[in-house]
Amino acid sequence: IAPNPTGSQGVLFISGATPGMRVQIFDATGRMVLSQPLGSARATMDMRMLPSGVYLLKLNGEYTVTRKLVVK
Repeated sequence: IAPNPTGSQGVLFISGATPGMRVQIFDATGRMVLSQPLGSARATMDMRMLPSGVYLLKLNGEYTVTRKLVVK
């Protein structure tokens, strides 16, 4: 997951994921603000419409869940 912080582009690049995984982004209050399925091992997540802040990114796989803090 890079870049972190996202910088001026506001786009995260996700690599090493398994197709069929779902990525979700939660704000500081725990509200889900973005959710999308991943169609390939390399994907992008557009966060440009979100305000600056700290977010929790959650990757849900068939048998795994990965959580990362992301700064925008």
